[in-house]
Amino acid sequence: MAIKQGSLDIIDDNGKLVNSPALAIRSWYGSATAVSTVRSSYPPAQGTLAGFMSGGNYDPTPSVPAFYNQIITIDKFPFAVSNANATDVGDLSVAREDVMGYSSSTDGFTGGGVRDPAGGGVPLSRTLMKWPFAISGGTATDVGYLSPLPNNGTRRDAAAQSSNSDGFTSGGWIVPGNTRTTLIDKFPFSIASGTSSSIGNLTTAVDNSAGHSNDGYAFVSGGSAGPGVVSTIEKFPFNLSSGTSTDVGDLSSAHGYHFGHNSSTDGFTAGGSPPDITSIDKFPFNISAGVSVQVGNLSVGKTGNAPVSSISDGFTCGGYVPSSGARTNQIEKFPFSIFGGTAADLGDLSENKTDGGGHQD
Repeated sequence: MAIKQGSLDIIDDNGKLVNSPALAIRSWYGSATAVSTVRSSYPPAQGTLAGFMSGGNYDPTPSVPAFYNQIITIDKFPFAVSNANATDVGDLSVAREDVMGYSSSTDGFTGGGVRDPAGGGVPLSRTLMKWPFAISGGTATDVGYLSPLPNNGTRRDAAAQSSNSDGFTSGGWIVPGNTRTTLIDKFPFSIASGTSSSIGNLTTAVDNSAGHSNDGYAFVSGGSAGPGVVSTIEKFPFNLSSGTSTDVGDLSSAHGYHFGHNSSTDGFTAGGSPPDITSIDKFPFNISAGVSVQVGNLSVGKTGNAPVSSISDGFTCGGYVPSSGARTNQIEKFPFSIFGGTAADLGDLSENKTDGGGHQD
C-alpha cells in the first residue's frame, strides 16, 4: 500500500520513494537530534524489482534468413530470485531488432530498430513504444518518434540512456545511406505523441556502443566507427541543449557490440567484439582521463546482449555467441563489487535471442 503526504504518494506500492527528493527521519534523545536523510527513489538506470528484454532477433531456420526473424515479445525476470527464468509478459506493437531500451520509474520504452519489409512487416524504425512495468499481457503503445533522419531513415544500434524524466539516444547506424551519426536526441517520458528533440552531438559517429547513465550524466563507451572499433568514453550532461559531448577516457581495449550497465558510482561494459570478448570492464562516473579496468568475465564471449542493472548487480540477457554461431537464452549476473571471477548463470529467457532492449524496474 502506498504511503501518502496529502494527495501525493511518498512511498509507492512497490516500496519506492517518490515525489520527494529526500526523506528526513528525526529522533530526539533529550536535547539532541539525530537526522538521517534517505536517498530518493533510485534513478531509472538502476532497478529494484525486475529486469526486462524487449524485441530482438532469434535463431534463423534454414528457409528464413536471420534478419527476417525479428521478435515481438517482452520478457521479464525478478531480481530477488537467485535462479529465475524470464517470463513472456507482453508484446511490442511490432516485432523488431537492433532496438534501444529506456526505463522510466514506471514504464519501459523501446525505440528505433528495424523490421525488414521482406519479413512481412513495415519499417517503423523511428517509432517509440511504451509499456508499463506492471504488464502481464497486452501490447505496447506507440507514443512518438525519434528525430527525423535523412530519407526518413532507420535509426538502429544506438546507445540509450535514461534520466529521471527523459530518454536519450546517442549515435547509431542510419539506413538508407549506411552511415553512422553523431546525433544525440531526447524525449520526455511523459510523451504521448510527437518527436524527440536534437540536443547535441557526440565527438565521433559510432554505432553499437554502450550507453550508461548516472544521476546527472550520460556516457557512451566504445563502438564501431569504421573501419574499426574505438575505445573512447564520452560524457554529456542530461541538461545538454546544444554542443558536443566530452571525451573523458578509454576502455581497456577498443571494442564494440557490447552493452553498458550502471551502479550508483561506476559504469560497466560486458562482452563485445572483436573477436569473442568475455571481459567485464569498469570505469568511475567521475572519470576525467584514464582507462577502465577489467574486473571480471562473462562465461562466454558474446555480442548483442541486452543490459539490465539493479542496485547491486549487472545482468546480460541473451546475445550472439560467435564461437558457436548461435544466439543464447542465457541470463548472466555479476555483482557491481566484482573484482575477479566470472558472472553467474541466473536463468533463461523465453527463447534464444539477441539485439533486444534492456530495461529495469
